[in-house]
Amino acid sequence: MSDPIPSAPRYTTSTEIPQARHYLLALQPGHETASTALLQALPSATQLWQPTADSPDFSALNSLLQACHPGTHLCISGDETFIWHCRNQARAAGLLDAEMTLLKTAEGRQVYCVHCSQLQPVSNDDEVTCQHCGVHLTIREHFSKRLGAYMGVCLDADQPYGAR
Repeated sequence: MSDPIPSAPRYTTSTEIPQARHYLLALQPGHETASTALLQALPSATQLWQPTADSPDFSALNSLLQACHPGTHLCISGDETFIWHCRNQARAAGLLDAEMTLLKTAEGRQVYCVHCSQLQPVSNDDEVTCQHCGVHLTIREHFSKRLGAYMGVCLDADQPYGAR
């Protein structure tokens, strides 16, 4: 069995959530059924934050994070795009990775085009065309925690500028 890729994100299950005095659950809209086990595993006093599907307001999450009691554990549940956006907000607010549990409950990821420096949502395909610059990309297994995205590099060196 091969070793996991060092930069690949590690997600946990609802049974692996550490004990804490307080919990804050960030739940992606539309993923409530996938998070049923998580909601049952956490105490009833858990504070829930869920943005609206049409306009996710992450400033509300930041306000909650700033007001958290010491010892609060943040659980983030959703697809990779949602998870890493919330995780980076929490890191900026001062939380450590050990104070967070990341639960991937849905497909969906982002790719960072190294040619035009833009992020974009993509399917689970290994090859895509950049929505911004048109370069045909192969998606590397390298994951950037800072960007919350996989790296996309030019698939065809003979056509590095994509379709224009």
